[in-house]
Amino acid sequence: MRFDKIIWNVFYRSIIYSQVWISLAAFAMAYQMGHSVNDKVRNLYLYSLFFATLIIYNFYKLIPFSEFNSDRLSRNFIWINFFGLGLGIIGLLYNYQGWLHLWGYLLIPLLATLIYFFPRFSFRWSRSIRKWVIAKPILLALVWVILTGVIPLVPIQLTPDLIIFLILRFVFLIDICLVFDIRDRLIDRNQGYSDWVSERLEKYFFQIRRVIQIMYSFGILILLWLAPGDWEKLISWSIPAIILWGVRMPSSLKKFEIYYSVGLDGLLGLGGFWDWLRDNGF
Repeated sequence: MRFDKIIWNVFYRSIIYSQVWISLAAFAMAYQMGHSVNDKVRNLYLYSLFFATLIIYNFYKLIPFSEFNSDRLSRNFIWINFFGLGLGIIGLLYNYQGWLHLWGYLLIPLLATLIYFFPRFSFRWSRSIRKWVIAKPILLALVWVILTGVIPLVPIQLTPDLIIFLILRFVFLIDICLVFDIRDRLIDRNQGYSDWVSERLEKYFFQIRRVIQIMYSFGILILLWLAPGDWEKLISWSIPAIILWGVRMPSSLKKFEIYYSVGLDGLLGLGGFWDWLRDNGF
């Protein structure tokens, strides 16, 4: 293997396995929401959200669980998870002014995150929670909406356009979370674990997503009615969804890393990255 390819491989996997990529996506999503309602999000909160995401996702990867333990590549890069977790803790403590005054708003997403963590533990009762195939995407989408859509705008003033943006974000996140959940179900099936709900989800997966896509399209039409001619917002909120709908799911587990860890996580922050480029004159 060429030396430059080795360097790129280490750099690429460091960004992905340290959860920096998904943390940047969270940063961008909060930025996008503030940009869309013409309310600049405080930088301290953006930094806090980045570090908090580092902590949550690296800790999630470090929880002893059969899916994680069976991933040889993840075990080889476990030191990156410890590094990302440590970096997140240090950054969050150093940047305490960005989140400490919001602790009351953070209780709900914190509780929901702990519930989401339960299936990762090896307890028999916790594994049964994995059957909540419909509840898990909704729970995860709710956490992301609160952290990247509601808290960044505190004190929040509900306006018609903000309500539409929050609904669009929730529906988009539900769609992505359903796709992620299908991956988890495929891994479960490879390990000999399945249930009736999982089979129904796989059977009606495309029909469910079609309903979600119709809902999202209807929200975009309302957005056009509320802000006619605002093409920047239309591009920011439409393009990631269109890409998500147009890209086919991988046919094998070997292709999951690129599709999920890079592609889907990148789509989460694509709109915010576009807004940042526009705000900085690119």
